[in-house]
Amino acid sequence: MSPTGDCSSACQVICGNGDKSLRNEEEKNAKKRAVAAVARKLAVLLHRLWVRGEVYEPLRNSQKAMRAVA
Repeated sequence: MSPTGDCSSACQVICGNGDKSLRNEEEKNAKKRAVAAVARKLAVLLHRLWVRGEVYEPLRNSQKAMRAVA
């Protein structure tokens, strides 16, 4: 291995498969954060609808756009 070699090959030599398991843990944590963010966003939307007493209309703006095009 030369001094100009990449770090991943050096880490594989030194750490073995430890780098891969660390990367898998980071990916799992990223997925958990993403799921939590989507759940939080949905909770905010549902709470806002509940407080205002509104009915959820998922395609409300697309119907207006379709009328404008037609």
